[in-house]
Amino acid sequence: MSKHLEFEGKRVHDTGREQESWRSHAQVDIDRILYSTEFRRLAGVTQVIPPQPDFQLHDRLAHSVKVAQVAATLARQLLRDSEKEPFKSGESAPTPSEWIDPDYCYLAGLAHDMGHPPFGHAGEVALQQIMDDDEPWTIANPSGEDTDEPSLLKDRSFEGNAQSMRIVATQSFRKSGEDGLNLTYRSLAAIAKYPWQRGQHPQYMDAKLRKKWSFYEGESAILEGLIDKGYVHVEVDNTGEVRRVLRWVEAEIMDWADDISYAVHDIDDFFRAGLIPLDQFQQAFQASSGSTDWLATNFDFSRNSEIRQSFDWLRRRMLDTSKFDEKDGGATLVAAFKMLRELFNEDSAPLGTFTGAKDAHIRLRGFGANVIKYLSSAASLIVDEDTGRIQLRVSAEAILVAEFFKGLNRYFVIDGTALASMQFGQTSDLGSLCDSLFDLAVEWLREKSKGRENKRLPARLREYLAVHTEDSMSMDALFIAIVDYVCGLQDSQAAKLALQLRGSSVEYPFSQRWLDF
Repeated sequence: MSKHLEFEGKRVHDTGREQESWRSHAQVDIDRILYSTEFRRLAGVTQVIPPQPDFQLHDRLAHSVKVAQVAATLARQLLRDSEKEPFKSGESAPTPSEWIDPDYCYLAGLAHDMGHPPFGHAGEVALQQIMDDDEPWTIANPSGEDTDEPSLLKDRSFEGNAQSMRIVATQSFRKSGEDGLNLTYRSLAAIAKYPWQRGQHPQYMDAKLRKKWSFYEGESAILEGLIDKGYVHVEVDNTGEVRRVLRWVEAEIMDWADDISYAVHDIDDFFRAGLIPLDQFQQAFQASSGSTDWLATNFDFSRNSEIRQSFDWLRRRMLDTSKFDEKDGGATLVAAFKMLRELFNEDSAPLGTFTGAKDAHIRLRGFGANVIKYLSSAASLIVDEDTGRIQLRVSAEAILVAEFFKGLNRYFVIDGTALASMQFGQTSDLGSLCDSLFDLAVEWLREKSKGRENKRLPARLREYLAVHTEDSMSMDALFIAIVDYVCGLQDSQAAKLALQLRGSSVEYPFSQRWLDF
């Protein structure tokens, strides 16, 4: 029997609660996520473009729901395929249904972005820059004397995935006597896209993935529990360096579903908005030939110079991706472009700009469905020979196709002037907000040490600070509490609060009841 089966339903905090017979542990955890305030706030958090009242862009909530749907559907597809083609005969063969439950994949999709701060990627970068600042922090302790403390914030930094784990594990308010949502270890394993702490990544990983992790030091006991219970497999060499990490397969399914959703659903938004010219790419692909040398072409089959330039940029991006195997002589890249040419066919791909007419909707829906179907079909289950664990495998061709679509977002939207200037302002807002809250929190500590009640801080931030006494409250703990609070705000709330703390708000102060939500 696989080790993880011994711990099915095991929660971080054992409350003695008996599980109802009419719903599974995964279904209980799904409900806990859906009813959390942290999940609900995602409706006001940036996915790529900040939520807007006059345009139905994907916000972080819509993205999470679609990742959940794609992950659950992909899990069902993988289970069906495994029934048609079992791994091997014999009693020792792992049973896919013991490793994969579509409900856990759905849960992971819902929860995977709960820790992302206001303003999306710009907010994450801003918090990383604040915590990684080389300038030492100096604060006055409750007695009023200045003290220089060596800060460990730079070592901790900030990571949205680790913040998501922190929220569900410790920060969400749900029940007295329990930290966070008290999910099962299996649920936490499914959420953990990068099951290591900062700097403890496998040595073979590329620079991009080295910057990702799912656990801060404060949640390291949960990571140890996942390893001990068989949900995460870690191998180290004789020098102590991590040789490889095998994630829980449901986390791998969610991760690929996240890539699929990002590749497809944001393209939908920006084609409608006139920012990504899918119709121009359709024309260009159909103007190419089956014999096009995709490694050497200058894309002169397109008459549009901007499309030719973007094609060249996208090809370089695909070549640079860590998943691309240079040893194949470019065959994977060629196969990916050939598949893209098939996807951009005249039967379903947009033939002109989005008009809002019925046919325009149908074509866009059909195009997105075809891309999702292809990317999903490129995933399969394998058994790791050394450990006997079930893992997910995605074809290198499909990874490059997804990279093409993600690159369209980057080239035409994310790197655009309008978004870049807005993100600069958002970064400034978050920096100002954290500085102001820090000063208020120091004042709150001083008042508290004198036995005075100070309600100038938002209630949730006071709760985060109250877990420490004035004697044990370090500068690091104080600032981490502020970051925890800021990561519970929506974009508009963070912007308004930053404005208000600068004394520039035009709103009446008593309309700000959302501060205590």
